[in-house]
Amino acid sequence: MTQPLYKKVEFQIYDKIARGEYPLGSKIPTEHELAEELKVSRPTIRQALDSLARHGFLDRVKGKGTFVKE
Repeated sequence: MTQPLYKKVEFQIYDKIARGEYPLGSKIPTEHELAEELKVSRPTIRQALDSLARHGFLDRVKGKGTFVKE
């Protein structure tokens, strides 16, 4: 069984957090920027970011952006 696309994207973003490319407390790129960078749709990015937030890696603040949780 293949992994859903959002899970692959979730891992790519998590990997950037783990490697320090997105440091703790930093704002990550917008959904639009991530979609362009990773060549996927914004709903796929949103699903991946929501999953990372549910797992405690990101804080999503409406109107402000998405931040790496400290």
